[in-house]
Amino acid sequence: MNKYITFRKWPTSREENDGIYRFVWETCRESFFAFLDKLTREFGTFSNREPSLFAVAKLLATGLVNLNRVEVLWSPVTNHLLEVIVHPLNRLREWGIDVITTLVRSVIQYDYYTPLKENQRLQTLLISPLNELSSTSFADVNQKQVDCVLHLLHSSGDIISFGWPLFLNIIGAINNSQG
Repeated sequence: MNKYITFRKWPTSREENDGIYRFVWETCRESFFAFLDKLTREFGTFSNREPSLFAVAKLLATGLVNLNRVEVLWSPVTNHLLEVIVHPLNRLREWGIDVITTLVRSVIQYDYYTPLKENQRLQTLLISPLNELSSTSFADVNQKQVDCVLHLLHSSGDIISFGWPLFLNIIGAINNSQG
């Protein structure tokens, strides 16, 4: 009888990736509904309370723990954080920009199987959220964006060979918005 029953001790890589993706998707969904609830309360008769930052904090923790699966979770996490960053509530926006810059710094420093210096597609994927921040009109977001770019240039400038056009776009966009 035992020879017909087989157990897998660990989930497969695909199952793990699917599970992480589902977790990220659900976290983003819950975060979105919390923001929507906040906006409804602002324009309704409910009390004006802060939205929960739990989902944003969980996205940071999930991203930092799963740097080896960055290609699975990078797009959904950063797309959601880019939505958080344009929110009119200052505290929420600050958390969003802190999380996205922390994640970008961490993924650039991570030791990938194929070195990041040789992987143009991955470099572009990882630096693109910083470039997307250029479309915001919030000065606090732009300041953190520049701080992150400067940090990356100082700490990882030799690794980021394919990211230079994106960095130049960021600097040009900020220069255009101020001039």
